[in-house]
Amino acid sequence: MQTYIIVIISVLFNTVAQLLLKFGLKNFGDFTLDFAHIGKLITSIFTNWYLFGGMCCFVGSVLLWLVVLTKLPVSVAYPMGSLGYLFTLVFAYFLLNEPITALKIIGILLICGGVIVLSQGR
Repeated sequence: MQTYIIVIISVLFNTVAQLLLKFGLKNFGDFTLDFAHIGKLITSIFTNWYLFGGMCCFVGSVLLWLVVLTKLPVSVAYPMGSLGYLFTLVFAYFLLNEPITALKIIGILLICGGVIVLSQGR
């Protein structure tokens, strides 16, 4: 049970990282993979609290995920990471005012159902 809690915390860290990065890039403009933008992005990571926080959350998520991978088969652990879709949908609704549609709900239910089935196959 403790391992599953670590999975959820890791996925939550990843979700928070995505949201912080979205907030941090709000005023960044279009992003392309050229030298000028890469330099601006690297500078922004260390000067923009949202980007820095997002990167820190990613690191925390990865460290927790390493713990998970030592305790669960990857065929069970990796699909559980898709719970991030559920967390992201809910947080984006409340924090970014993104709509929740019927198709999104159906998709999330299918994903969660698949995660439950895979976790039982342990």
